[in-house]
Amino acid sequence: MTAEPRPVAVLGGTFDPVHTGHIALVTAVRDQLEAHEAWLVPARTPSLRTEPVAPAQLRLAMLETAVRAVPGVRVIDIELRRPGISYTIDTVEALAVARRDVLPWWIVGADAARHIREWHRSEELLGLIHLVVVQRAGTPRFDEAEARSLQLPPSRTRVLDITPPAVSASEVRARVAAGRSVTGLVPAAVAHIIAASGLYRSAPAVR
Repeated sequence: MTAEPRPVAVLGGTFDPVHTGHIALVTAVRDQLEAHEAWLVPARTPSLRTEPVAPAQLRLAMLETAVRAVPGVRVIDIELRRPGISYTIDTVEALAVARRDVLPWWIVGADAARHIREWHRSEELLGLIHLVVVQRAGTPRFDEAEARSLQLPPSRTRVLDITPPAVSASEVRARVAAGRSVTGLVPAAVAHIIAASGLYRSAPAVR
């Protein structure tokens, strides 16, 4: 008898850099879903955003350092190992083949959910993906009725009453560029990597 796939909470992004809000969000979703694990999936080259400031290997190093002391959270570098633009549909399809033992639930903010049909191969994506929609500070509240109005797959969509902490990677980069402290915004080990590597010292405030 084949075992049922175990649910995992998955958060993709550039993580430029990973911050405390990312960790808080993915662990909160993992716990509410009663998921087996939480995964952070860094993109090599995002499709709907500008390229990251930090190179892929430094972003990966910061992620791995950030989760080292967080039980049940892993970094999956599948998109960093794949050349070209990091499309979610490609990752969903690849994981369906490579990891039949897990059922990934992809975390998206309310703003991203409202624009998911702009994503690459969105119709195919919505035919496959399991979505967890979380709230986003500063945007209208997202609920089940809106999920239905957007025609998100009802059996594969969960709307959770979670609002991520008000921390952003652009804020971290701006503070570093201005010579200000990032204590509390990123894990201490990540702050050490940023300082030692000279990352973001001349980064633009918003990117």
